[in-house]
Amino acid sequence: MHIAHCARERRTLTRMFRDVTGESIVDYRSRQRVRHASLLLQSPGMTVVTAAAAVGLDSPSCLARLFRKCGRALPRSFKA
Repeated sequence: MHIAHCARERRTLTRMFRDVTGESIVDYRSRQRVRHASLLLQSPGMTVVTAAAAVGLDSPSCLARLFRKCGRALPRSFKA
């Protein structure tokens, strides 16, 4: 498969995803990470560090930045 063909398929997938969902793939994934982290943080004993790692982020500060980007309260406010 040629590189140009792969790039074209990627653009097509990205455009189709936006047409169907109304948002980019990156924004969708960010929103899903925040939703999942919010649920995890309601579990007793769950730390922000562990929740960040569980949703694929490197640090609690990355999780906090993502929460702010998605217009949510900071992760620590979800603690049980």
